[in-house]
Amino acid sequence: MNILYILGNGFDLQLGLKTSYYDFYQYYTNLNDDPSEPVKQVRKSIEDHISNKGIYSNWSDMELALGEYAKKIKPYNKEQYIEVIVDILNHLAEYLSGQEESLKKTPLAESTLRKFLYNQEFLFEGREKSKNIIIDFKKRSKDKSHIIDVITFNYTKSFEKLLPITPKSNFIKQRDINYIYNQTLHVHGTIDSNMVLGVDNVNQIANNDFAYDQEISDYIVKKTQNENTESLIDQAVEESFLRSNMICIYGTSMGETDKRWWELIGQHLHNNKECIVIICAYIEDTEREKINRRSAYYRKKKTELIKEFMNKINNQEINDRILVSFSKDPFKIK
Repeated sequence: MNILYILGNGFDLQLGLKTSYYDFYQYYTNLNDDPSEPVKQVRKSIEDHISNKGIYSNWSDMELALGEYAKKIKPYNKEQYIEVIVDILNHLAEYLSGQEESLKKTPLAESTLRKFLYNQEFLFEGREKSKNIIIDFKKRSKDKSHIIDVITFNYTKSFEKLLPITPKSNFIKQRDINYIYNQTLHVHGTIDSNMVLGVDNVNQIANNDFAYDQEISDYIVKKTQNENTESLIDQAVEESFLRSNMICIYGTSMGETDKRWWELIGQHLHNNKECIVIICAYIEDTEREKINRRSAYYRKKKTELIKEFMNKINNQEINDRILVSFSKDPFKIK
């Protein structure tokens, strides 16, 4: 059986890293440097929104905003637009490098992460129905080896730092099942290599002159950026999606700027009727209290999340194959 984990920025936040969109832009807009006029303009545009943190709360919001910013570059001047993108990327790498260095590996962090990789049911304490679905699903598998792939949308190597296991290694045996770690794929690159930042497709660039300019695409369209690296990362990620029997999504916003990957999951779930999805959803403590106290509220929030997911993946047929966990802080180590 093949188990796929998809990790987003929520994973790093749970580890105590200040890697939110809001954290970075507080840093970026307060830099003590001497930027060019286009960079000043984009920072000012960010500052206009940053006072209300709720307007742009996810990285995908920022990437869409960068696509929207293209219409403010007048007259047609792609050099200015590219300069803005490069400035953001350079400072983002600098900022995240400091955050990654602050992460300390501990026995608790490693043991918790291992537990998550082979014991998904621990996310459903108190939800016996969902827990039993997972247990029964794994029992039905005749495979004595469960192969684990990790796809991360993060630039940091926090997963590898906390769990330093080598590919193809048998990292645990549980109930006569060998759990074998296969690989970690950074679909957006890493701080040190092939950082990809931008939009899903040219339609998300709000400037027709820029949208069909190859050089602009090289800098801001994610698929084009990955193709230019010649790393074949997109092919590897797609293959991992298509061989999965269980998909566990943790800490990602399912934003429009990664639309192609959500649609690929939808296609896979349509073609593979035996595949199930676990969504680990982040909610505020006040919301969690309501969920724990009132079953009607739990059903309401779960239904809303499943509907959003099905809309994102463009598949309305998989409602009974989605499990939703509102587990509290499963990776919090600080």
